[in-house]
Amino acid sequence: MRLSLVFLISVWILALATPSLAQFSVADKQEANKIQTLLQQQNHMDEIVDTLLQLSNKEKKILSEQNAVDLAAVLQQAAKDLETQDLIVRLQAQEESTLTQLKSTSNMEQTILGMIQVVEELKMLEIVFEDKERALRLMQEEGMVDPQRVPLYRANPDLLEEDTRKGLYFTFVTLGVTVGFL
Repeated sequence: MRLSLVFLISVWILALATPSLAQFSVADKQEANKIQTLLQQQNHMDEIVDTLLQLSNKEKKILSEQNAVDLAAVLQQAAKDLETQDLIVRLQAQEESTLTQLKSTSNMEQTILGMIQVVEELKMLEIVFEDKERALRLMQEEGMVDPQRVPLYRANPDLLEEDTRKGLYFTFVTLGVTVGFL
């Protein structure tokens, strides 16, 4: 009897000390909503990783396991990044018709292969831009640089690498939105 009385008192004290949902502030509710959204995003990312790994294990072997892991890692980072989330919202709002057209005409496997190519190119940037002047010259020869921006890139060699990285990342995000990964 004494133990159950102590238990009842403990439960009563705990009930008094624990606020009801109505007692939470708006900020607390917003924080709870953020946590719920993050958990939903994580579940979505888990599904994407599973899809990518399944594609790497198919008989056709669309992508290697390493490609699947690399792609999943970039997707997870992109999904967590607030600037990327903002970019996705703006992209969906401003380019809705273009995205709809891309979604209807795109082959998921080809789009994923395009995303892998972008990831590989992002990795290669470190090597390409070890010699920034050489990188500028090679990119000019390939027609990858707007001739009007060449003087700007010569004056600020880091800008070409930054612009190239941003362009590749934008392509990655657009492809990710197209297949529903982002």
